[in-house]
Amino acid sequence: LGVLLKEEGAYDEAEKLLEQALQLHAQSGGEQSTLYALTLNNLAMLNYALGRYSQAEKELTRALSIAKESLKES
Repeated sequence: LGVLLKEEGAYDEAEKLLEQALQLHAQSGGEQSTLYALTLNNLAMLNYALGRYSQAEKELTRALSIAKESLKES
């Protein structure tokens, strides 16, 4: 839903939902889970769209790190 809201231009609501999803994934699967990484990636895309390039880069780097670790484990 957060991604859809981003695409519709409802950035504030999208950010709230993506942050909530990130917290839920951290609590349920941990900060190394692929769902956490996917949500972090979606949040990064939102931040990129909003011109928050430094924040987006940090989130994308973290999401990539999680994805790489996930591939090593499988």
